[in-house]
Parts: sequence; structure tokens; C-alpha cells
Amino acid sequence: MKVHYLEIVSHDVGAACKVYEVAHSVSFGEPDAFLGGARTCVLADGSIVGIRGPLRDTEEPVVRPY
Repeated sequence: MKVHYLEIVSHDVGAACKVYEVAHSVSFGEPDAFLGGARTCVLADGSIVGIRGPLRDTEEPVVRPY
């Protein structure tokens, strides 16, 4: 099954983006307000990765494939 969108919630968005940039040779865009402030990139297979900070104090770091 192909993942269309991989949502990653992290307390350190910059560091998480850097890991993906180095590992997958991609670049993340600016925060997108429509995606909760997620910074996104497109992987070689067309999957989209979005990394954002928590939207509320109780939201824990998590990875959600869609």
C-alpha cells in the first residue's frame, strides 16, 4: 500500500525536517496554514511528508500515515 501523506508531529520541527532532508535528498517548504503549519516535501515515489508541531498542549509526537 502506498502512503499518500505521512503526517509527523514533533516538538522540534526543524530537526525532524533536517533528518528527512539528509536521508531522502528533499527540501521542505514553508509552513502551510491549511495543514496546521506543517512543512511539506514530496518523496521520490510521490508520497508527501508533512512535519508540524503539536496543535494543542496535550498533543504528543506521533506519526500518522494516510
